[in-house]
Order: sequence, then structure tokens, then C-alpha cells
Amino acid sequence: MLRSLSVRVLLSLVAGLILGIAAASYGGAGVRSVVEGVESIGGLWLNGLKMTVVPLLFSVLVVGIAGVADAAATGKLALRALAWFLGLLLVGCAWTIAFNNGLYALWPVAQAGAEALRTGAPPPSAEVLATPSFGQFLQGLAPTNPIKAAAEDAILPLVVFAAFFGFAVTRLAEARRKALTDFFDMISEAMVVIVRWVLWVAPIGVFALALGVGLRAGVGAVGVIAQYIVVVVLAQVGITALAYLIAVTVGRVPLMAFGRALSPVQVTAFATQSSSACLPAMIEQSRD
Repeated sequence: MLRSLSVRVLLSLVAGLILGIAAASYGGAGVRSVVEGVESIGGLWLNGLKMTVVPLLFSVLVVGIAGVADAAATGKLALRALAWFLGLLLVGCAWTIAFNNGLYALWPVAQAGAEALRTGAPPPSAEVLATPSFGQFLQGLAPTNPIKAAAEDAILPLVVFAAFFGFAVTRLAEARRKALTDFFDMISEAMVVIVRWVLWVAPIGVFALALGVGLRAGVGAVGVIAQYIVVVVLAQVGITALAYLIAVTVGRVPLMAFGRALSPVQVTAFATQSSSACLPAMIEQSRD
């Protein structure tokens, strides 16, 4: 069982929370200082995972779009892909909104635990707090500086630029198009190697991150964390069942193989709570 990366990461998560809570309850200033030092290792691991997002995402999109140029020209493959994306997103959004609102109405969050958890969390950035208008959202889809968008982790504008770049590559001569797609394919392969290295030490990084959460949140946040786990798991049961059904019936992927492929990504999502951090793991598992 311990050979499974998912199991090791989950055990590290639990151990980090328990030791962090113990340090908050019984440790002195020296223990807190040590825990904060260990937590920086978790930040280093998370940054190592995130550093592959931009080159991996960009290269995969360019290669994917340029590689299906002939099929995309007919419109059939592009139309089917967009229809699947839109349909699954709408179903997922509708289920999540309905389920979460209904469950939290029946099982509200305890205010004391929520305050303890907020105390342990870093303050949100000004960009997160600022809500752009719909016009600003549309305007921001096309980045004025793609390099700046990549540096600021503006993923959606970067995706738009990568899509345009990929379609532009399809208009090049065959030899030049192949040279560019081969180049970006090599970049994506190298990024996947880095992702595998970073995921190999995931138990250490997750333990360090959980240690800091447990230290700052303390026992007061345990109930909220447990409630969060229950709500997320229950909310995902319905949409995950649909994903499994589609994978088995439409994609013709064996049930156990699909489950094994999903588990590292799901554990990474739970440990980091970052979609950007999960993206490299998701792409790596999809390729395998």
C-alpha cells in the first residue's frame, strides 16, 4: 500500500496536520520557529511544481492544436471537443452550485472554526479581491504582453495566445511546422520529467505544508477542515461518477486504469488546493 504515491501523500498530510496542531498546543517559541522553517520546504516544493505550468501548458497546447490541423480544418473534431468541454463544464457547475448550497444550508459552517482557519491562511492578494467587470474580462483575454502574462500566472490569456499561436503554426509550410511542433514537443517532454521528479518528493512537500497549516490553525480549525473534506468528497461523488461513466463507455478506458490515473491528481489537489499545481500532474497522468 505504501508503494502508492497517493497513499504516502495522504499519510503525510494527516501527519503534518497532527504534528502542527500539537506544536501549536504544546510547543514553545522554539518549536514554532522550527515548524515555520520546515514549512518553507513545502513552499519550495509547491513552487517547483508550479514552475512547470507555463512552459508545459503552452507547449502542450501548441503541439495539440498544430498536430490536429487537418482534422480541425474539417470542423468536426473542433466542434466535438468544444461541445464536450461546454457540456461537462455546465453539468459540473450546476451540480456543484446546487449541491453545495443545499448542503451548507442544512449543515452550516461553525463561525469559530472558520475564524481559526482564516487566521492560519495567508491574506488574499489585491488581484483576488478585485472583481473585474465583464468588459475588463473580455479585454484581458488577449494579453498585450504574453511574457508578462506568463510571469504573472495569468493562465487564461496565456491559453488564448497559445491557441492563436498554434493555429498560426498550422499555416506554415510543412517543414517549418514540423520543426516548431517538434521543438515544443521536446519542451513538454522535458517538463513532464521535471513534474515526475517533483511528484516523487510530494510526501515531503505536503507534510511541510500541512505542518504549517496545523500550527497556525490549531485545534479550532479541525472541525472546519473535516467538514470541508466531507463536502468536497460528497460534491465530487456525483460528478466523478459521471466522469468514470464517460471514460468507460465513451473513452473505452478500463475502470481500474482510469481510477489509478486519477488518484495522484486528486491527492495533489487536496494537498495543495491549487489548480495550477494540479495541472502538471493532470497532464503527466493523461499522457501516461
